[in-house]
Amino acid sequence: MRATVAASVLVLTLTAIAAAAAPGGLLAHGSAVGMHAHALAVAHDFGTPKHVTMTVKANPPQRVAWSWVDLCGAPGLIGRGGDGGTGRTPLAVRVTLDPARPCRVTALATLSGKGYLLVQVRRSS
Repeated sequence: MRATVAASVLVLTLTAIAAAAAPGGLLAHGSAVGMHAHALAVAHDFGTPKHVTMTVKANPPQRVAWSWVDLCGAPGLIGRGGDGGTGRTPLAVRVTLDPARPCRVTALATLSGKGYLLVQVRRSS
């Protein structure tokens, strides 16, 4: 079992590294392994795109609870948005931002069972 989990971690890590070089670049990622694992990704200082995408992958594929929140604007003039839900991995959630203001996006996911979890915030086209 440990060899399987280790191999899964390696494969998903290599996949994440390869994906970071692809168009729609990786802004932030987080991962975790275990029963009801939680993973967090915080993207900041990435300019002012109109959209980013939160992606959640798990091995083995399973249900996850997910959420995101954004903080956009200058100090004292901050707007906040967010969303959350449940779904089966792999999943992608489009996040719409205010392109006129710099933003920070925080993405969180929790596994329903045991396994490897990867959360990413990526640029959207």
